[in-house]
Order: sequence, then structure tokens, then C-alpha cells
Amino acid sequence: MVALRAGILVAFGLCALIVGSICSTSSGSGHRVRGRRLIESTPEAQVAVDRVVAFARGAAELSVVNAEALLAAIQSGDLEASKAAYLKLRPEYEQIEHLYEVFGDSDKDIDARPEMYDYGEAFTTELASTPGAVFKGSHRIETLLFRDQDVAAAVPWAEQLVTDYKALVQKLQTSEAYSAVQIFEGLIEVATEVAKKKFNSEEETWSDQSVLIFYNNLEGISQMFQHWETQLAAVNATLAAEVSEGLEDAAALMEPLVNTTADGSTYAPYSTVPIATRALIQAAFYEVADLLQEAAVALDIPVKAAAGGGEAEGEGEAEAEAEAGAEAEGEAGAVEEECTPTNTPTEYLADTPEMQGGLDYFRALMPYQIAASEAFTQAVEAGDLAAAEAAYQATRPIYEQVEVLAASFPSLDADLDAREYSFPGGEKSANFRGFHRLERLLFRDGDLGAETLAYAQGVETTLDTLQATLNSTNPQFFTAASAFDGLMSLASEVVSKKVSSEEETSSDLSQLIYYNNWKGIYSQAIPFCSLAQTECDAYAAATKAAVDCLDIETTDVVDNVGASAVNQTFIDGLLEADYKGYSEVSMETRRCIVQKGYAVRDTLVAFANALNVVDDCSPFHSSAFLTYTPSGDAAATTEAAGAGAPAGAPVPASSAAALSFAGMLAAAAVGVATCGLLF
Repeated sequence: MVALRAGILVAFGLCALIVGSICSTSSGSGHRVRGRRLIESTPEAQVAVDRVVAFARGAAELSVVNAEALLAAIQSGDLEASKAAYLKLRPEYEQIEHLYEVFGDSDKDIDARPEMYDYGEAFTTELASTPGAVFKGSHRIETLLFRDQDVAAAVPWAEQLVTDYKALVQKLQTSEAYSAVQIFEGLIEVATEVAKKKFNSEEETWSDQSVLIFYNNLEGISQMFQHWETQLAAVNATLAAEVSEGLEDAAALMEPLVNTTADGSTYAPYSTVPIATRALIQAAFYEVADLLQEAAVALDIPVKAAAGGGEAEGEGEAEAEAEAGAEAEGEAGAVEEECTPTNTPTEYLADTPEMQGGLDYFRALMPYQIAASEAFTQAVEAGDLAAAEAAYQATRPIYEQVEVLAASFPSLDADLDAREYSFPGGEKSANFRGFHRLERLLFRDGDLGAETLAYAQGVETTLDTLQATLNSTNPQFFTAASAFDGLMSLASEVVSKKVSSEEETSSDLSQLIYYNNWKGIYSQAIPFCSLAQTECDAYAAATKAAVDCLDIETTDVVDNVGASAVNQTFIDGLLEADYKGYSEVSMETRRCIVQKGYAVRDTLVAFANALNVVDDCSPFHSSAFLTYTPSGDAAATTEAAGAGAPAGAPVPASSAAALSFAGMLAAAAVGVATCGLLF
């Protein structure tokens, strides 16, 4: 696949695919060595591994049958039949994705979401059939059927999915590549991922079928773990009973949401599941992960040590996160090749007028951000939940603008705005704090206790540090190169990740995030307009069109930016706006947000390239960038792929190749010379 930059990997939250727990003291094998024979090497353990692989092979073979049925339904043009076939296909893979480490690119090709890729939903026809290269598989088909209502556009993706499932079956013909360590780490990881990410990111956003995912992830854990139950009971009968009970308890919480008949199971829409029920199921998955970790230790299976929990703040977690990043990069494909830029971007330091314009705007906002956070802390201290929730909303708009420069203050950004899946231990991590910790405590748990107050006070302290950082007089601290890299990354993240993963799941304030991200990006880009007016005008128009998609009511206007505009009336327009609940937003509106949001990103990339602030190792450089087009629109190649790009730069192939996707209507352009989208 195209090379992924490490910074974008972190920004797009790939940590959520890795348990990320710290490695134990290692030998050459990479695992702990004990003074006695590992259970993993016993005949009983090999039998268990063989049975797990046989179970997975059967699930993959059934998935081929169901994928072919999905293809037939899609080829018939029947949208409702296609949706039903899609949902019938999903359970089996969710029961075996725990083995993804061995699956390699097959996992991405079948089950990855757009946030996994530099270009989100953009693609070229030849890359669509290249393993691990672009967004495809189940979630691509989900977006086309449930979001876009476009059956015809789903045909080539369904054809490719059949091929990819057949490739998966081949990887399950023998158990040679599988081990007890890999299996247990996969079970622990998926249980943790469900708890720390899937519950807080709408795993099946467009189909509203996240319950299907959770239930079958748990079913897979149960089906695989059962082959070690007898061995565990022999060494620790109490723990064996606790694991079984934990699995049963988690399943019991979801049973009321599942209707099983002779024709299969149907699942309650996730949007109808009360937040209190979600919290209980989430806690049950954390418990299952902990019990599986204990079981592995009891069985002497040398899995990675658990992260989070009782560790001292930061202790071990930095190492764990470093490991998570390394593993994520490996999952994305090969280790990223070293790249040395061959072009010389134009330098704009913090003391240039173009940079000062945006920085002064943020500096003017910060006193109001601090005041809003102080008011929130006071509401928490007063014990008024409704007042605290309203005050929480008022703390969010300004930082969601300022975060566009987070590349210059990543630690502060993590302390303020990281979500739990950014940390190996999820909510158990001592480093998970800031706005999203408070969001969970307030809107999910209704908690105004000492813990909530402490986190609120911590946010105040961090904001004071951020204000001092923004006032830095070091001209090297903020530069156009780092700023635009952050602007483009965030513009891409809004549509490839935040829209499809419910950025404010507990508070339902995701529209607040989108609006203020776009406004913040706009505030930093617009001061450069006179240097590339045509591209700037296209970007400004795209931003206004995207904002028009949002179902919000505010006196603010997105292009009203600049330090001189900031006063109490201006702030009231941001903080007192009616951003409305994202859960009530129509599918048509969500589709509009995605399509127009990609136009924001793509025109911003064109603007940045016109300014010459992008080096040719960046995935946003015009020699490599892929623009997005809505399904059904064809885009021509505007620049020879990778022409003049240095070794190691992300280089998509040209769209001239005639592969199985040759008939696909929606192909993305390589380059941004004509970056406007066809809507």
C-alpha cells in the first residue's frame, strides 16, 4: 500500500487495533522464558490451536458462500436484499478476526475502515485489487448500501470481497502459522478493543449494526477459548469458572438485543441501545479481557503484559505505546521506507505575517477557553449535572479550533483531547484524561464526584500551559510546513474517521466538532490566500459548502476569523450555538458532510501544494495524493503517478491498468492539479 506516515497513523487512532501492552523481558523468541515447559508446546496446546484454526476455516468458508450471495443480491440491483445479504455476511468474520495477526492484508481488505488509509475513501482502479492498498471490503460496501444507497457502485467491491475471502480461506488451510500466544493475544486484544474503541466509535456507523459486531466478537472469544478450558481447570479451577462466568455474563447482557431464528440472527440497532446498557456491556468486555489475561498467565502462555490498571501514571505506557505504533505500522504493510525529500518547500516561520494572522486568532480565543473551563469546574463542584453538561459543551468549540495546530504540542493535545483507544489500557490507563474522560464521566456515568472534579481541574492546568505555548516567541515553533500538515491531516480525519466513528459518542455533540475543526482549519489557511488566490478561493468555497451540510443553529459564520473579530458576542455565537444531537441527523445530511468534507480536504491539499509548503515525501504532495469522488463519478488521472517523487515517497499506480476493477465508475485522481470534486 502507499506508505503511511507515523504521525498520521497516530492521528487516525490506529492504536485502537493494537492491545499495545508492554513487552515482557524477552529472549530471542520475544516472549518470557519460564523455568518449566510452556503449555504452548504441549500436545494438548497444539490440539487446541488446531481446533481454533479449524473453527476459523469453517467460518471463512461460510463467509465465501455468504459473500457470493451478497454479490448476487447486489448484481440484482435490489437495495433491500443487498442490505440483508450484507448483514448476513458480517457475523462469521467478526468471530474470527481475533486471528488478524496471521491474516495480514486479508484483515484490512475485508474489515478495515477508511481511517486506516492516507486518502480515506479515495482510490484508483488498480489499487482497488492490490492487497492492503485502499479502503474496500465490508465497510466500503456498508457505506455504499446504507449511506449512499448506491447498489451499482457496490458491484466491483463485492466481486473483490469474494476474492479476498477466498484468499483468507487459503491462509487457514493449516495451523502451522498459528500459536497459542497469537490466539490468546488476539482474544485479549479484541475484548479490549470492543471495550475501549468499538463502543465509543460506532463500529457499524452506517448500518447501525454495532451490536452484531460486539455479539459475534464475544462469540468468537467463547468458541476459541473453550479449547483451553480443560487445561485451565486443571491448573486453576477457580479461574476457569470465573472466565466462563465472565463470558456468560457479557453474553447475557446482549441477549435481549439479539433475536435468533432458524434463518439466523437479527440485532437491535445500536442507536436504540440505552447508554446505561452500553456502559454495562462495555465494562463486561473489559472484565473478559482481564480474565483472559489471567488465564494466559495461569496456562503459562507468554502473552504481552497487560497495560493500564494499577500502573503508576505513565509507567510502562510510553513503552507500550511505542510498541503499539510499531505494530500498527507493521499491520499497515511493510515497515515504512526511509524517505528524503527532493524538493525544497517554501519556509514560513511563526513570525511571518501569514503565520501570525492565524496564531493571533487562537491567542485571542484562549482566555475565553480558559474561562469556559473554569465555569465547567464550578458546575461540577456545585453538583448540578444538567449545568455541568451544558458547561461541558461550552468548553469544546474553541479547543476544537486550536487543535488544528496540535502537531506543535502533541503531549498537550493528548492530555486534553485523546480518546481512550489512544492508550493501550483504554479507560484503565492513567493517561486517559481531558475532555473525553470528562465526557464519559458526565454523559455516560452521571458522575460529579471527586474523580470528575480532579480531571476538570487537570484540564484547567493543561489549558494554562497551552496558552503559554501559543504565546511562544520561538519562530521555529510554529511553521507553515507543520501547520499545513496538521490542517490537511485533520481535514482528512474529520471525514475518514470522525464522521464514521461518532467523535462525541456519549455527549452526542459530533456536529460541534466538525464545525469547529473546519473553522479552525480555515482560520490558519486563509492568511495565505494572497499567495495562491485561485486555490484559496476554491478551498474557501468548499468549506462554506461543507458547513452548509450541518444541521446546526448559530449566529457565527465560519469565515469570520481573525483576532480583531474576537469579543464576547463572537464567543457567544460559538459557545451558545445549538449544535443539535448527531444521533438525530439524517443519513442524507451525514452523506453530505462526508462528500463536502472530502472537498474541504482536497481543495486544502491543492492550496498547500500551490503554496509549496508540502515536501514530496508527504502523502499530501501532488505527486502522490488521491482525490475523493462520490460513487458514480469518474475522475481522470491528472499527473503521472509518482513522477519526480523521491524513493520512499507514497506512490500510487496510475489508473491506466485494466484489472478486475476496470469497469468501476468511481476512480480517484492522482495529483491535485484539478482538485475540485464533481458533486
